[in-house]
This record gives sequence, C-alpha cells and structure tokens, in this order.
Amino acid sequence: MKHLLTLLSFLPLFVAAQNISVKSFRVVTDDMTARVTNPVTDQNGDKCALIKVRTSQKGFVFEGDMLGITKTQQEIGEIWVYVPAKAKKITIKHQQLGVLDNYLYTESIKEATVYIMDLTTAKVVTSVVEEEIKTAYLIIHSEPEGADVYIDDTYMGVTPFNKKLTTGQYKYRIEKSMFETIAGNIAITGETLRQELKLNMVSSFGFAQIITKPENGASVEIDGEPITNLTPVVSGKLKEGTHRVKVKMPMYQPEIKEFNITKGDTSVVEIELKPSFAVITVNTSPESDIYVNAEKVGFGTYTGRVMEGIHSFEARKESYNSNNQRIEVKAGEEKTINLNLDGKTGKLDVMTSPMDAIIIINGQEKGKTPTTVSNLMIGEYEVTIKKEGYNDIVKNVTIAENKITELNETLAKDKKAAAAKKKEQDEKIAEEKPESNKEEIVLKEPKKEKEPKIANNATGSKYKTAQIACFSIAGAAAATGGYYFYSANKKYNEYKIATDNATNLHTQIKTQDLIWQASFGVATAALATGIYFTIANNKAKQTSLKASYVPFNNGAGIKLSYNF
Repeated sequence: MKHLLTLLSFLPLFVAAQNISVKSFRVVTDDMTARVTNPVTDQNGDKCALIKVRTSQKGFVFEGDMLGITKTQQEIGEIWVYVPAKAKKITIKHQQLGVLDNYLYTESIKEATVYIMDLTTAKVVTSVVEEEIKTAYLIIHSEPEGADVYIDDTYMGVTPFNKKLTTGQYKYRIEKSMFETIAGNIAITGETLRQELKLNMVSSFGFAQIITKPENGASVEIDGEPITNLTPVVSGKLKEGTHRVKVKMPMYQPEIKEFNITKGDTSVVEIELKPSFAVITVNTSPESDIYVNAEKVGFGTYTGRVMEGIHSFEARKESYNSNNQRIEVKAGEEKTINLNLDGKTGKLDVMTSPMDAIIIINGQEKGKTPTTVSNLMIGEYEVTIKKEGYNDIVKNVTIAENKITELNETLAKDKKAAAAKKKEQDEKIAEEKPESNKEEIVLKEPKKEKEPKIANNATGSKYKTAQIACFSIAGAAAATGGYYFYSANKKYNEYKIATDNATNLHTQIKTQDLIWQASFGVATAALATGIYFTIANNKAKQTSLKASYVPFNNGAGIKLSYNF
C-alpha cells in the first residue's frame, strides 16, 4: 500500500510535461473586439492585438516575449490575452498540466487584430498503474537544425531534440520557416533505450529582386516589413507563395504590387513609378540669382523638379528690380520660365565752362558737354572730363534710382601744355629762318605808314537819320535778348526737375542762351553807334576814321579809331 501511494504522487508530474498543446492558431479579420468594442492600449499608446485562448480549463498563466503581456481577462469558454503588435511567441503555464514553452505564433501579430488559439489539454486524473513502465528516448536531428518539434501536435522543443516517451504510437512533425514541413508516425516499443530520426529539410523559400523605374533609390516594404537598402535591392528569404511589396520615393506616388515566390528562385519585380512632380527650367536675363519658394537654387539658368501645385519663382540681382512669378505646375509636365529684370537707373547731367568738353564714364565716351546721360545703372561711377588745352577733371559720382545727378565744372587751362606749345611754335619759326639769322632774331617795328583819313561830309540831317536807325536796332535787339533770356531761365527751372524730356530742354536752353547773348551784343553795338551819331550830329563837325598797323607776338593787327 505504501508503494501505491508513492506512485500516485509522481504520476501528475509525468502527465503535466506533455498535456498542453495548440490545436490551431488563426486570425479573425471580421472580429472588431480589439479595435472597436473592447480595445486595450500598450505602454506606447498603440492598440494591442487580442488572442482569444479557447479552453475548458482554468488556472493558466501566460508569459510573453520581450514585449510582454499587456492584459489577461477570463471569459466564458476562453481567456482573452492582450499582447503588443509584433510579438513573436508566448509561454503557457498550468499548475497541473505543466508548461507549453515559447510557442511561436504562426501568424504575424498586428495592431488591433483578433486571433483565435484553440488549446488541447489533458484532464487531471489519479490512477493506479503498474510499477514497471516501458520507456525509450526519442531523438530527432534535422538539417538544418533549429526546427520546431511537435509530438501528437504538441510543441516539444527544437532540433536537435530528445525526449523519453512511454511505449505507444506517436505522430511527429518538424517545422522551420522557409522549409517544407516533415511529418510522420513512430512507434515507441521500449525494446531499445533510444530511437533516432535524422531528417533533411527541403527549402521552400526564394528571393525577390525589386527594381523601380524610371529611377532607383526607393524604399521597400515586403509584407509590411521594411528592407534596409534602397532599390535596386534583393530581398532576404521569402516563403514560397504570394507576397506584397510597397515602394516609396520622394517626388513619386507610392506603389503596391503583389508577386509570387517559387522555392529556389529569385523573382524579378519591376515597378513603374508615377511622378508627382513637374520639371521646370528657369532662365534669367541678365543672369541673376534664382529662388524657388524663397530658397536659392541656382544662378543664371536652373533646371529642377517641383511637386504639383503653385510655386513661387523669383530672380534677384543687385541694382535690378526683382521679378517674382507665382505659377501652377502639374505632375508630369515640363515648363520653361523666363524671368527678365529691369535695371534701376538714373541720369547724369554734365555742364562745363567752357563747353564741348569730352565726357568719359567708366572708360566709355558719352558725348560732349553740356549733355544729359540717361539710363545709367544706379551705383558709383568715375567721370572724366577732357578738353584740349585744359586740365582733366576726374570725379566720382553716385547715380540714384529715378534721380538726376548734376555735375557742373569749370575747366582750368593747362599752362604747361600752352607753354610747351608756344615753345614748339617758336622753335618751328626759328628753324624756318635763314642760317645767318639763327643766332639773333630782332623784331623791328614796321615802318609806320600814313594813317588814312576818312572824311565825313555828311550833313546834320544824315547823322540824325543814322542815329534813329541805330537806336531802333538797339531797342529791337535788346527786346529780343530779354525775351530769350527770360525763356532760357524758365526752361532751366523745368530742366532741374525733369525726368523724361531733360535732353530736349537742355538743347532748347543752349540755343536760347546763344540767341539772347547775340541779341544783347547787337543791341550794345547799335547803341554805341547811335551815341556816336548823336555826338556827331550835335557837334556837326567833320569826323575822321583812322586805321593803323600794330605788331604783336609774331604777327600784326590793325587799329581803328574815330576822331571827333
């Protein structure tokens, strides 16, 4: 009797090691418990997957992998186990039935998805058995190693595998990802202490080469799992069957495509990318900095891509007005955009005394004074004024936008140049003299000729007629000069504020200045002559006009005088 009680205490330990197994594990796509009706979130705030463990037994304890178990909940006929997405395995423990260690899920665990796990368990019983039980070790080797071993559909471990079993018939199955499953039956007779199986597994995987057109460099996901490298890329091992690839690339639409894997082969998957961009070419004149959406992208000419929509294209250059255009582009089109810039300009008005001096601006001749130089780009310029016989004037001027800059200069005679010219002339005259006169040159006063005498036999009435005529001419000339003097001053005031017709006004001022100066000259001469005839008429005596020869420098002149 004592022997029987000892046997009963050890029997449950033997039964427990092999009485928990997973009959089936499957995903239920239409069950909304984990997503809508009773969701549970993990520590990252993501919705957990729900595994509904169906069993008639109670008292189970569940342990997850590194991601853990979020929550368990006992329901009628099943236990709800919430696990985080991407969990790989679970351990099921029971006080009497033992441990199902590290069960690997046969489906990918996804967020907010429901799975059904049907458990097969033995009942806990106490029975009297014979003292002698025949057993033997079952040893299973596989090539490659690491295959999952199932005995009577119960997970027992991985190869290389060994387990002591009692006599009887057993079903075995080994599984490994990317290899064909091997299954069979074996009888444990107990006639030998060990029974050994050596199994060679046949691969059931292939590879996929992903190529994108018209460009490579896209990121790849196969069955939701990202691949590290960009296209073109060869995948890792893929199980035989249908798979789904998703590629994404900047400036292109994401694309999804299904493909099949045949074991031992590499499937080539080509994916045509559809552009989400337009190709734009920007030309600038003059060559300028180019900005797209306020970001500098080039200089002069630029070709690049922009996403479909409305974009800003701008050209900028110092001393020019920028040109900014907003343009809508569509995916797949090619567009050319020309951005022409208008320069910021001003004017330079140059006047000199004396006139007709040559104007040179930054090395380029721009005419003679007085004149207005238009369409000068804003900025600093070096202005040089030249006139023969006068010293050059060099000035730095600043041209402002839409402004007239005035430069009024008086030229100083070049004394050194005049002296050099005179010396050159003297030397030339000396060379033209005979040899005998080269040592000494004497300027002799020309012989004074008899001054002619012009007799005036006019009568007093004739003087009076001439007097009236001269005064009339003087009055008319003075009136004309006064009119043009007034008109020139008025136009000069207009000229100082002019922006469009400054050149025409300047020409008119120049002409009117000549007229009024000439008119005043005629008036002065006529007035002097009228006074002369007035005096002559009053004295009523003969007047003589004398002419005489007067030498100066290297020539001579004639002197005229009136004697009253």
